[in-house]
Amino acid sequence: MLGGTGLIGSRVVTRLLKAGIPVTTLSWRGYIGTDFPPSQLRVVVGDVSDAAVLGAAIRGADQVVYAVSGGTPQIPSSTPLADMERAVGPLLLVLEAMRIESGMRLFFLSSGGAVYGNPASLPVTEDAPTAPISPYGVWKLAAEKYLAMYGHVYGIQYCILRAGNIYGDGQVIRHGHGAVATVLQAAETRKAVHVLGKGDDLRDYVFADDLARVLVELVTRSNLPQVINVGTGQGTSIRQLIAIIGHVTGTTIRVRHVPPRPFDVGSIVLDSDRLSTLMDWLPTPLQVGIAGIWQRLQGKEARALGEDLN
Repeated sequence: MLGGTGLIGSRVVTRLLKAGIPVTTLSWRGYIGTDFPPSQLRVVVGDVSDAAVLGAAIRGADQVVYAVSGGTPQIPSSTPLADMERAVGPLLLVLEAMRIESGMRLFFLSSGGAVYGNPASLPVTEDAPTAPISPYGVWKLAAEKYLAMYGHVYGIQYCILRAGNIYGDGQVIRHGHGAVATVLQAAETRKAVHVLGKGDDLRDYVFADDLARVLVELVTRSNLPQVINVGTGQGTSIRQLIAIIGHVTGTTIRVRHVPPRPFDVGSIVLDSDRLSTLMDWLPTPLQVGIAGIWQRLQGKEARALGEDLN
């Protein structure tokens, strides 16, 4: 598991271990908070861009899950070459290590919200044209193309998961990324949410626990398609998202409209029929997922207050 401490990776690791599947995880932060013995969970602390550490981490594995952060859909920077190297370079090291080891399959977490660009129609199937309009989308698509090339030339097996907008407990808010976490934080702090344009563009929000369930299910399968969408098939605008979170939290969320950015796609909703043929795919409804996050946040706050009073 590469990137085993992030929003998705940590959930995948836990589910694999609970299913009795031994895991090796590589992360510069290590892995904290598990009761599983070393025979089940092997932790390698290091950087995925270190070829020696990476080779040692994946040696002997039959499945490799690549959940390493490859940047965010942020404003294009003044260092595009360095950005591309940081985003795609570690994956190339992984592919080279897999080419040497052989016999492995790679699961790559791509972006269903960026690689398609502005689609001609919704929902978007895996066969739709890919025409990214942001650096983030270009990075993800470049990574996909490298996977396809290594598969063709060296026979490396791979499966690309193009996931919708992921949200879940513990999501880190980054610039231009993490709409659910951002609005939930606004509900807590009573600060205004910046909405791009009118806020009518649709996004397909996928609960992080659902994506982890998909990965754990698919690693046990053979003969998988090379590209699979992971979405709900339901589009939600940022205005609708704010209304849902306002209802769940019982707060009035202030909105401040700002000009749209040229590299943001319009509306994107994913067709997940292909995934539904592979497993029992019943995604968590957005309001249910958000309500659970809010309840757990409130529980943590209540416990923290009790500790302070003691």
